[in-house]
Amino acid sequence: TALTVAGLNINDLDKNPKDGVITLNETATWAAVAAIPFFEVKRVFAMNDKNSDGRLTADELSGGQFSSAWHTLKSSFSALDADIDGFISKREWDSYCMGWMFPRPSRTACRELFTGADVEKPKGMLSRNEFEKGGRTCKSPTDGSCSLLQAAMQQAMTMQHSNRQEGSKMGFLQQLGVLEQRYSGMHQ
Repeated sequence: TALTVAGLNINDLDKNPKDGVITLNETATWAAVAAIPFFEVKRVFAMNDKNSDGRLTADELSGGQFSSAWHTLKSSFSALDADIDGFISKREWDSYCMGWMFPRPSRTACRELFTGADVEKPKGMLSRNEFEKGGRTCKSPTDGSCSLLQAAMQQAMTMQHSNRQEGSKMGFLQQLGVLEQRYSGMHQ
């Protein structure tokens, strides 16, 4: 998801006060800004709040990192479909991804995410189906519209799950390097 690419971390939610503890209120505020339905965020928060005190501390998070469940959270389709036409246009996506999304991925990552998800007609517009799938089946750059970035994200997430290295950016960067070498010359 875009959150994975953006590198979601504890500091993104621990805002007021900045005390090393994430409250449900801080999580709700972040979810509202990120256009993520609160019921989904609350579910993931509860999964991590091992003592059910409404606060997440470093010892309740895997090594002080968010579990993979946090990285499956997605903004709602309807929040991004500003003109309510049933599609997310490139302009609507850019407004979100390069504008009000937090944390914010790079411009390149935003472009890659949109392009990778835009596999159906009409091109340049994401249907609800394309938005929901968003590159999850990507395994290599030879998978149709799959990009190096998406393939690296997918493989890094698979490695994280198998190695229990939650939140590892290095896994993603290593996979990206391997794939760039393997598929040099593609998508340029």
